Amino acid sequence: MSFYLRKSKSIGPFRINFSKSGIGVSTGIKGLRIGTGPRGNYVHMGRKGIYYRQSLTAITSKQPANIEHIRNQLERTEIQNELQEIESASIDRLVDKSAQDLIEEINTKVNSTRIFPYIMLFGIIGAAIIVFALNSILWLLIPWLLITIIATVLIYYRDELNRTVVIQYKLEPDIETAYQNLHQAYSELNNCDRIWHIPASGNIRDTKYHGGASTIVKRNLINNKNQSGILPISFIRSNIQFPILLAGKQKLVFMPERILVLEDAKAGAVSYADLSISISSVRFVEESALPNDAQVVDHTWRYVNKKGGPDRRFKDNPKLPIALYEEIYLQSESGLNELFQVSRTGTGDPFKDSIQRLASLIEI
Repeated sequence: MSFYLRKSKSIGPFRINFSKSGIGVSTGIKGLRIGTGPRGNYVHMGRKGIYYRQSLTAITSKQPANIEHIRNQLERTEIQNELQEIESASIDRLVDKSAQDLIEEINTKVNSTRIFPYIMLFGIIGAAIIVFALNSILWLLIPWLLITIIATVLIYYRDELNRTVVIQYKLEPDIETAYQNLHQAYSELNNCDRIWHIPASGNIRDTKYHGGASTIVKRNLINNKNQSGILPISFIRSNIQFPILLAGKQKLVFMPERILVLEDAKAGAVSYADLSISISSVRFVEESALPNDAQVVDHTWRYVNKKGGPDRRFKDNPKLPIALYEEIYLQSESGLNELFQVSRTGTGDPFKDSIQRLASLIEI
């Protein structure tokens, strides 16, 4: 209910009403009129300049309409925030000349044809012939099945042996020490509560809908506390273990002298001398579960106003922590381009230093 002073001008049966909100038009009889204006349709009654007006639309409809408008604007903003992929070049381009023979051996052996499926298929066909064509001769069927099983198992292990690349290392004492330091630095890195691979990032054009953040990233969680961190590679056998980072569809295998890059049935390599590593700290508005080892440096809200406070137009506007994370960026001139984010700062520099130490020793 509201009372107000009106100003108007009549034109025939219609009356044009003027107010601070805009211009409206009404019609009716003296003391009772129906009209429309900038605030919607209404009925008003009264005389001698004092009137009562009631909106014909629901009083509560205005707030949801405004919120819906804001959410639509938010969706349009999300579309504008185009993510740029952070992705390595084709694995065929990731070639370390010193590892050419190793890469060719891996690619040849991994893509070699397996014979055991054909042995198994031949055995099944033979058993079907015995059952249907020879009227289930048991004295012939049972030995045939045993021979098929034994032959399939033996050929399977032969296939796996032919597809296996054996790499034996005999490291000099200084290189062995440097590689142990890499293992230790990787272990600290892997013990972070969260490790993410970042395949894409982009700038935010309207920061008030993203907790005040200026950039947005796509993250994939890659660490698993149920694993030791040294993941096995089915087709490589070696006398030492290799730390591995999962980078989307690729695996980065940190060998003593290079990074071996594996993707499906292909291999590439990047020498440590050609590798560029940058470490940086970033403030991240965390909307997911906060890692246990994260350092919280500030707080914000999911929707912020121009002054940085909470936008009161949204009921669902939780307070969000701003965590200090660390990013590890791996690049090479041959096309390696991978970005990782870890939940605890101080773990990236030892990892970088150990790799640079290996690079310096190998160049000597």
